[in-house]
Amino acid sequence: MKMFLVMALFALMALVPTFACPTTAGSTDLCTVKPFTAQTNYMSFAGYTRWQQFQQTVTWIPRREALAQTKQELALCGK
Repeated sequence: MKMFLVMALFALMALVPTFACPTTAGSTDLCTVKPFTAQTNYMSFAGYTRWQQFQQTVTWIPRREALAQTKQELALCGK
């Protein structure tokens, strides 16, 4: 029984990130989404950029750096 519970716990842990984070890091281009929508997990572009970076590297980039990256990417989009 104990082994079954451990296996069930591991299976649940494998599924939780799938539901908690519907988009994977780097999968959404800022040119195709709007801020504060479900596509950006209801975050600003800078917050979403920081979150994507965290998903890839498990470290948070400074907000100032995220703002600069966001501004650069949006300029390429013409926004």
